[in-house]
Amino acid sequence: MWQTAISARREPAKAVVDGAHTWSYAELAQRVAAHRSGLERDGVRPGQTVALLADKSAHSVAATLALAEIGATVFLAPRGLGPELLADLLSRSGADYAVQARTSDPDVLSAVPVGRSQRAADCRAALLLSTSGSTGVPKLVPLLSSAVERFAAWAAEAFGIGPGVRVLSYAPLNFDLSLLDVWATLMYGGTTVLVPPQDAARAERVAGILVARRPEIVQAVPLLLRLLAAHDVPPQPQVRHLVLTGEAFPVEHWPWLRRTFPSADVWNLYGCTETNDSFRHRVTQADIDARRVPIGRPLPGVVARIDGGGAEGELLVSTPFQTPGYLHQLPDDNPPFFRLPDSDRVFYRTGDIVHRTDDGAYHLVDRISRIVKVNGVRTSLAEVESVLADHPDVAEAVVFAVPDSVAGTVLHAAVLPRDQRRPDTLALRGHCRRRLAASAVPSRYHVLPHDLPRTPTGKPDRVRIQALLTEGAVL
Repeated sequence: MWQTAISARREPAKAVVDGAHTWSYAELAQRVAAHRSGLERDGVRPGQTVALLADKSAHSVAATLALAEIGATVFLAPRGLGPELLADLLSRSGADYAVQARTSDPDVLSAVPVGRSQRAADCRAALLLSTSGSTGVPKLVPLLSSAVERFAAWAAEAFGIGPGVRVLSYAPLNFDLSLLDVWATLMYGGTTVLVPPQDAARAERVAGILVARRPEIVQAVPLLLRLLAAHDVPPQPQVRHLVLTGEAFPVEHWPWLRRTFPSADVWNLYGCTETNDSFRHRVTQADIDARRVPIGRPLPGVVARIDGGGAEGELLVSTPFQTPGYLHQLPDDNPPFFRLPDSDRVFYRTGDIVHRTDDGAYHLVDRISRIVKVNGVRTSLAEVESVLADHPDVAEAVVFAVPDSVAGTVLHAAVLPRDQRRPDTLALRGHCRRRLAASAVPSRYHVLPHDLPRTPTGKPDRVRIQALLTEGAVL
């Protein structure tokens, strides 16, 4: 089992770096044993579902392993949720216990019984994750031990993770990114270097971790580059692999990226919580010159199809790492998991529109939900955002569709200035007219005085931005 590959290690090599504290594999095994003893005293038993509510830390890593050793399904609950949404997720997960740190001693974790209203499905899941909820209520995604093990084997080979290799862990523990930078790293004897949650948005703290801990593999969402690019970070020649995932590749930061990580292979990784990583592309200068970075080609063992069989359409994928299905999935006329007539594999509807070029590379076009009709013309909001981001005075842009009594739908753009340079809205309009069809040119531009509202993953919170601007609020 996946957790046995970690807790069975007893060597003095570094396993987890958490701030000023470093645990060897021997010390990690001792902590796992101590947490297991305490959790079993609290009543945790095999076959139960246990929600881990603690922030990412060495102790929460040890607690996850302890729960897995007991034989419980570990629900890595997202942090920072409102009480009603968290209560709903706990109920739907069928959690028997919630594990959290004691107020009196943050290093001690205790399990508290949860009044559950639903029993978790019997899928023998090792881990239970949740989707972001960006398209509705968060869904619960069980992962089997076999899927975790297959993914770890791929990641270790693809990025050279082995004994002593230091891997930066930037994302929260409940994100699927942790499968690579925490669990795969520990399964193959590497050192996971945790970025504490309270430091994730502080560029100077993350830069300090890079300088002091010298990770060789860095995986993060592009938000990290946006933060670090505004800070004085010395070159990091020890980084061999820089892996970016979760949103569009930040083309505008390429010169800074090459100066800061001069020796790194730079990868654009694509995947969903439901399937884990499924595409990979090594980014080159030619991609940057073309202003179009592909998501790449399918990973070994991944089968990709385009709905309808053409060169562009919704991406359908089947991976060796995917979930067997959502927990408590309600009947749906268009289920996300299904079988194709010519295959015995289960495919997942990603909701993403892709285009496959003649050389076999896949390019992400947009989410289906972000393809709109303006004056009867199909328009990609992502394409408009990309054009606006190419303007020298624009750091980032968010475009959304607004109902209009005359035109039916018009586009509005929220624009974040670059380096305090306030872009002229007439110049932005002219820039868009030169690059886009007339129907895709936004009719209104909101130049923001400071940063965009963001989701916990660092992506622009489009729903909140649209609501605030519609209400006339100043962001």
